[in-house]
Amino acid sequence: MSRGVVPLLDVLVGSLGATTAAVFVVPDGRLLAYSGQEPSDSALEDAAALVTSGGISVGLSSRRRDRAGHAVAGVPLRAADGSVLGALTVRLPEHPPEALVAALPALAGYVAVLLVPDADGDGAVPDAVAAFALSGAGVLQADPAGVVVAANPAMSSLAGGAPLVGRALVHLVTARERAQVRDVVAALADGRLDTADLALELRTPDGTRAVRASATVERAPDGSPLRLLLVALDDTQARQTAREQAARAQSACALVAAMPDAILVCDRSGTIREVNRQAEVLFGYTPEELVGLPVETLVPVSRAHSHDWLRKRYTAAAHAQPMSTGPGIAARTKGGAEVPVEVSLAAVDLADGPGVVASVRDVTQSRRTLDDLRASHDLIAGILSAATEQAIIATDLDGNVELYSAGAERLLGWSAQEVLGGPAARFDSPAADLSTDWGLDPEAPLEARVRELVGSGVATTHPWIYRTKSGEDRAVLVSVTVRRGPAGPTGLIIVATDRTASIAREAELARSEERFRLAFDNAPVGVALLDARPGAVGRVLRVNRALCEILGFDEVELLGVDLTALVHPESLPDLLDALDILVDGTVSSERLEHRYTSGAGDDVWVQMNLALVRDGDGAPDYLIGQFADITERRRAEAELTHNALHDSLTSLPNRALLTERLDRALARAGRDGTTVAVLYLDLDNFKDVNDSLGHAAGDELLVHIGRRLTTVMRETDTAARLGGDEFVVICEDLTSLEDVGAVTHRITQALAVQVPIAGRMVTVSASIGIAHSTSGHDRSEDLLRAADIAMYRAKANGRSRYEFADPHTQVRAVRQLELESDLRSALDLQSHPSLPPTGQPFRRGDDQLLLDYQPCFDARTGQLVAVEALIRWEHPARGRLSPGDFLDVAEDRDLMVPLGLWVLRAACAQAAGWHRAYGPRCPEIWVNVSSRQLGRHEFSARLADVLAETGLPPEKLCVELTERQALSSAHSTLADLHALPGLGVRLAIDDFGTGYAGLDYLRRLPVSCLKVDASYVASLGVDSTGTAVAAGVVNFGRALDLTVVAEGVETPQQRDMIVDLGADVLQGFLLARPAGPDVVDRLLHDQACVTPPPS
Repeated sequence: MSRGVVPLLDVLVGSLGATTAAVFVVPDGRLLAYSGQEPSDSALEDAAALVTSGGISVGLSSRRRDRAGHAVAGVPLRAADGSVLGALTVRLPEHPPEALVAALPALAGYVAVLLVPDADGDGAVPDAVAAFALSGAGVLQADPAGVVVAANPAMSSLAGGAPLVGRALVHLVTARERAQVRDVVAALADGRLDTADLALELRTPDGTRAVRASATVERAPDGSPLRLLLVALDDTQARQTAREQAARAQSACALVAAMPDAILVCDRSGTIREVNRQAEVLFGYTPEELVGLPVETLVPVSRAHSHDWLRKRYTAAAHAQPMSTGPGIAARTKGGAEVPVEVSLAAVDLADGPGVVASVRDVTQSRRTLDDLRASHDLIAGILSAATEQAIIATDLDGNVELYSAGAERLLGWSAQEVLGGPAARFDSPAADLSTDWGLDPEAPLEARVRELVGSGVATTHPWIYRTKSGEDRAVLVSVTVRRGPAGPTGLIIVATDRTASIAREAELARSEERFRLAFDNAPVGVALLDARPGAVGRVLRVNRALCEILGFDEVELLGVDLTALVHPESLPDLLDALDILVDGTVSSERLEHRYTSGAGDDVWVQMNLALVRDGDGAPDYLIGQFADITERRRAEAELTHNALHDSLTSLPNRALLTERLDRALARAGRDGTTVAVLYLDLDNFKDVNDSLGHAAGDELLVHIGRRLTTVMRETDTAARLGGDEFVVICEDLTSLEDVGAVTHRITQALAVQVPIAGRMVTVSASIGIAHSTSGHDRSEDLLRAADIAMYRAKANGRSRYEFADPHTQVRAVRQLELESDLRSALDLQSHPSLPPTGQPFRRGDDQLLLDYQPCFDARTGQLVAVEALIRWEHPARGRLSPGDFLDVAEDRDLMVPLGLWVLRAACAQAAGWHRAYGPRCPEIWVNVSSRQLGRHEFSARLADVLAETGLPPEKLCVELTERQALSSAHSTLADLHALPGLGVRLAIDDFGTGYAGLDYLRRLPVSCLKVDASYVASLGVDSTGTAVAAGVVNFGRALDLTVVAEGVETPQQRDMIVDLGADVLQGFLLARPAGPDVVDRLLHDQACVTPPPS
């Protein structure tokens, strides 16, 4: 029986807005069915009373409050014979729709028919459409397939008057709801649902209408669906109301949160239920701490009891009105401090009973402000008197002057006494236009114009023109506001500021800006304004023509573009860094040189000066950039850099660039596990080309050598010229020494080809030293030094060959390097040779160089006739070194010239001392010189200076030159030798017999003495060949009428044999070892004692 009742009740709850719908039956008021909230026990008792009550009229509803205080409407359910079957009760919403109440009797009848199908006597199924007709709700019936079979006018009205019968339910709704409606129809028909609540949009001819609907199904006794019933109410206003209520609730919450006062919501017991954030600021408690506290916690202890009594009295009063407390009360903070407050109270209904909302305002500042305001009146009066730069005028509603400040007197020239009570219009210049500036009718009376301004609530500022008492027009800026009193507007307040001077300044500023514009646009350097604001730093704001020409873009192409988009990628980090430090305030200006890519794609170098301009708040505003095109300068610098790193003659890398590349090559080899080799080349006999063909030919040859080296190298190799005829080749990525040999072989073959130089074919060869890396820790200087030493070994071993560096060579190289450094230091510290009156040469304590002298004797008389000066080096660490220990270093490292000059000076100074002491009987001094000291008359000139400096007679000096050096001497060297006889100095050829000098060659030299090499003297009596050679040398010298000296005489046999062969002078350990000058002094002294002086 209740199969059709429950869906109907669901419709009541779902569509018509009832909170609970229930059906009770007699005789005991038993609950038959309900929808919505389950009825309570008290509701059951109320229903039973309703059924049995005699006070209910048939067909009428009864409305009252149930025991829980809710509004309840009830209608008896009667059978056809008038007997009471039960009751239909509905718990109403707070504002029940009248349609719901009006429809209850008809709906009760419909329910009665459902309870007793034959109650109307014919067993017909009740008509739901008719039953709901009085409700004002739209009602329709549809077959189980969802096709409308009946609808009431209200439903047709909801659908905009469109016919509904015969249309499918899914066609009545919008497209997005059709699937939902289709599913609901199917679920109701097959029994998966009995009712369904829907929020739909019905399609109408004019659009759509929002409805709230409930659908149910009427079923036959066997449970099969008979009809679908849908009840709908217009939901447009309800939805709008819900949205408005939600918005109001949201606004109320936001308002409470934003209120400057502390808000406390308390229940009737005084417990705090809700607070806003401002309460935390005022009381010092967090919101979580405040909720649940008694409100008396926030009241000073002395007033807590009275506050509790007053609160209870307020909450107990029916319809309590909002009220505010007066001054003099205080609140207590979490820290115990008391704060003066004002409190506003209002009664509210909470969910569980009455409550109070308290708005608590901290009036500490307002009370202080009130005191300040009392004092400010006098201050304002003083300000008005002191405001001499502005005219302050107050008028009444008729425009008459009521207040006239000292500033007004100063600006306008009238005194206050002259203008008070008179019209303010007297100050207006005829040139001022009321209609244009103020929109007022200039013909209207003054009081009308004033009242029009007051009525508009004007608060504005306009430029204006006042005319002074003297008739002078003054440009002013007038601010006009409405004066208000307790009763409303009382007039106008006019504040006028003299703009005459500022207008002149603005005109001057405009002229200045025009000058800036002209200077900007026509500047010979590029100028740009760049944005400096966050998010747009570097954006181009303005450019001049010069910058467009520098970068090769039109102005429109540059405006708005980020400058970083134009800069070359390699210069981008520098530009970004400069922009960062300018914007963050690290610097106020910055200069940098960087590269751009022009519109044509070319590289453009500029020198940019950037300066930051800040706005009035000190924030970065824009950047001023000046751009000077330095492309040509950078090209010139690049050329200078290239020249600094390359040999000017061959364009090959020089020593600096070579060292840099070698360092990088060694670093790569250490990472990759490969080998780097260094080939040190020195051209053989290059000096001969220079001397024979001239320096221009030598330069041409060096250029040819550089080209040939570059043609035979690999792409990864580097060829460099160190200077003179020395070249170096770096070979990278080598895996074995065979690779080095292959490169060396190609170089030697390339150099072996004849080269046309100065009209002649010249054959070139080179001595090559090779050194290669052995670990990841090799140093470039060590590798170059080892290759250099290996090159010298190649020269020593016959030239035109190559030698690999070895550990022994390296040790010798280190030794030479150390000796070179030490010898340079020794020469720098050595004192100038001199001979004091004592006859002994002067020597300072830190002198390291000294001379020993080996006596030489006449072969026939045994008299001391000469001494050979031999250098010694008292090395601080190595001890005494003989010439063989370090002269090779001096030769190789260009130290022979300063060293030889010191030897010459020291020897001549000593010989001059002997000459002063012994006169003509003093010995001749023999001094060894190197071919490196000779050339271009430099040696002969220095020799003349030394003779003049020491006072040594030239005939007492003999210069020794080895045979090998004499043979290799160039033309300039020979010129120095030929100058010796002119100075009176003799020349001796040392080590004669080892260099194969011919008779013709010796005849071309001014030789006066031959020294037989010690190796031939040592062979006398031992080797017949050596004896023959010694005899030949002696005879050769005597044939040329030269003095013959035998070196290295160490045995009596050698002495006797060489004397027999005809030697003139003997020298050797047998006769005397090299010793200091004191030994020579003793020999000379002894010889003077036994030998009469020459006549």
